[in-house]
Formats: sequence, structure tokens, C-alpha cells
Amino acid sequence: MAKKYVSNFNFKDSSDEIFVKDLEAHESINTINSSINGINNSISNINSTIKTDHANECILIGDSYAVSSVVGSGYSWQDLFENYSGLTCHKYSQGSIGFVGITTNTFLSYLNKAIADISNKEAIKSIIVCGGCNDKGIDASTLENAISTFITRAKANFPNSVVYIGCIGNFKNSFSNHEAMFVTKNIYKKCVKYKGVFLNGVDFVMKNNGNFQSDNVHPNTNGCLELAEAIVNAFKTGSYQGNAYKRITPTPTGIVSNFSYNPFNVYQFATNDGCSTAIAGGYNAGDGIHCNLTSNININGSNQYLIAQLNDSLDLGESAGQNCCMMQCRLMDANPYPIGVYPCVVSLVDDKIYAKVILQADGSNFQKPVNGVSRIDLLYNGAIYTSRV
Repeated sequence: MAKKYVSNFNFKDSSDEIFVKDLEAHESINTINSSINGINNSISNINSTIKTDHANECILIGDSYAVSSVVGSGYSWQDLFENYSGLTCHKYSQGSIGFVGITTNTFLSYLNKAIADISNKEAIKSIIVCGGCNDKGIDASTLENAISTFITRAKANFPNSVVYIGCIGNFKNSFSNHEAMFVTKNIYKKCVKYKGVFLNGVDFVMKNNGNFQSDNVHPNTNGCLELAEAIVNAFKTGSYQGNAYKRITPTPTGIVSNFSYNPFNVYQFATNDGCSTAIAGGYNAGDGIHCNLTSNININGSNQYLIAQLNDSLDLGESAGQNCCMMQCRLMDANPYPIGVYPCVVSLVDDKIYAKVILQADGSNFQKPVNGVSRIDLLYNGAIYTSRV
């Protein structure tokens, strides 16, 4: 029998309420409600997936440079990194550790701790490891193998992660350690062979002598700030392009008691690649930086004389004779009258300035000594360039 539908009702009293029981309508409504519930469940599942996929947490692992109580500021590069980057960070640090390090624990020890601590491993997108000092002098193959092992384990347990490695350590006023850190940095760079990412340029910060505490090893407040900026920049852009300028008034030391006439100013500009150190001695013959000696001495051509301390320069300098410039110097006697003008090799070594006078030769002595010198005047200008490898 065909269904009949009523399209209109007429009531004597318009205030009457009429309730119609329609089984088919209720069934349709229930079907629609069921579909809506199904859609809501699907949306909830999608939101849960989106939350997991877009979670952006990271693991930070470091040595004593990352221990807040050790660094001069009371907050480490890890604390600042979390603040600057806006990421949720799981932070691990201990003094004396490295990929190999000089103590029982290593960076791998703290990676294993992170594996145990973190339940949502898919949320970890980045693992950032920065160190260097405690891996100085480690056999190259041993250190590279430790880096490889670390990256392999990290990727096996945090499948969405990228491992970033930075060499940030250095030592103040120690060129031999500076050279050793160059070797360590080049081994850290090999992380790219194992699908790691090297944080280029972050080593720039601790090549600035002014960024060290008095222990000549750990960063001070400014060092921590610059390290965090460098690591965040390298993490986000692929590299950190550092630059710095400084004017320094050297302190007389060694054979020199004081400076007079022209002020002794040293101007330094540093980038990732190198540091230029300019010495302004004056252009006229009567000018110059007058280095007044503590006592009259006999100058010979074989000695290199310490004349100035730079006090927290932007670069360590290298071994004597490697980073130097040629200037002119005027030797004065006790009266003081000029003895003569000679070429002078000026060197920057471990935050100190040395002068070596190139004397005239006679028939029996390749460099004939000059006696009774009371003052050395540095004339004209000189510029020393130090490579920052």
C-alpha cells in the first residue's frame, strides 16, 4: 500500500500542540546522528595525528659549557637555546664528557638516558650535540667511530630526528690547544658521512679571548650569549657567519715600561675566516709609538722582544714568525738620540706583541748588535693577519 503524506493541518484552536510520531523520521535522524558521531571521531583522530606530526621537540647534549653552575652567566647555551628557538628541549650535560671524552660517561651515555626518559620518540625532530674540548687529542679513528655510533643509535630510536653536531670548545691564550681544536673540529665535520649535520661557524665564538672566564677554558656571560646565538643561527640557517671589531690599548710588558708620544692602539676585525690586527705607528719621521724600555739594553738580531700585552684580543695569534708584519723602528740611545732606523718584524703570539729588529751586517757578524738602546720607536703602520681555520 502506498505511503500517504499530509502537507497541512487545520486546527480549531491555534494554541493546540500536536505531536506526531513518525518512525521513519526518527530513523533518519538517528542515521544522521550516527554519521555525525563518526565524522567527529575521524576529526579527533586527524587532530591527534596532526599533533604528533607537528610536535617539534629536541634533545640538547653538551659538556661543561652547558652546565649552568659552571659557566659565568649562571645560564648555559642550552638554557638560552631553548629560549631563543622556542622549542621544547630535553637538556643533558656533564663536565668532561665528549663523544669519547675524559671521563666514564660520554655523549652516548646521555643519548641513552634520553631514550629511556622520552616516551613520544616520534616528537623528537632534532638532536643537537655541542662540545669539543674533551675530545681534543683523541685518536682520529676512535673519535670518528664514536660519532658514527652516536648518530646510528640516535636515528634508530628517534626516527624523525636529525643529528646536529657543533665544535664550540677552545682555550684562551694557548696556540698549541688552538691547533689541537682545529684537528678536533675537522673530525667532528665527518658527521656528514653518517647523515649528521655539522653546525658550521659556531667555533668562531670561543676564538675571542674576551669570551673566557678567568680559568681560560669556560665561557663567561658574553661567551654564553654568543654561543647560543651562533648555535641557533647555524641550526636554523645552516651556518653562523660571525664578525667582531675591537680597539685595544695594549699594556706595556717585557722590556717596555711605558708607551709615549703616539698612543699605542691596536685595531682588530675578525670573521670566521681570519682576524686582522692593525697597528698604527704614525706617518712622519718624528712620530711613532715610543716604547720606553725598563733599562738600557743591547739589541741583537737574533732575539724577539716582548713589548706589549693585548688583553682579551679577538684572536690568539699563532707561533712567532708565522703571523707577523714588517714595520720600521727607530732605536734611541740614553740621551735620547737616534741610533738608526731598522726594519722590525712585529708578531702576534698568544695575545702578546713581540718585536724583532733586523740589524745591519758587517764583515764578521751577520747582524751587528746595537748597544745602549733606551727606546724603540715603532714607525708607520703594520697589519697582521691570522687565519682562523
